[in-house]
Amino acid sequence: MTKPTLGQMEQVSNALALRQLGKATVMNHLDKQMIGDWLLNVFASEELEAQPLPDVALAVVEWILGVDRQSIKALSQSLWKSNCRNNNALTVHKSTKVVI
Repeated sequence: MTKPTLGQMEQVSNALALRQLGKATVMNHLDKQMIGDWLLNVFASEELEAQPLPDVALAVVEWILGVDRQSIKALSQSLWKSNCRNNNALTVHKSTKVVI
């Protein structure tokens, strides 16, 4: 689901491309019913797979408390690399409930 920002031609173009590729539902104005229908469709789909999300909380806390900190970009890159290698991730499951 995507909603391009009014007057932002690049966002309108990206939304059109996503729609044509079958990768997104596009809405031009906020519509509660359309969002609800989309959520129900997404969570009812058999094609929905769990998506790994990196578990970075401890590393971020250590970074915040640390004296000799690396840049945010370097921290981000190292966390994504280590989580991809170790498969140390939180997972969003199909059993997520949607309430509209």
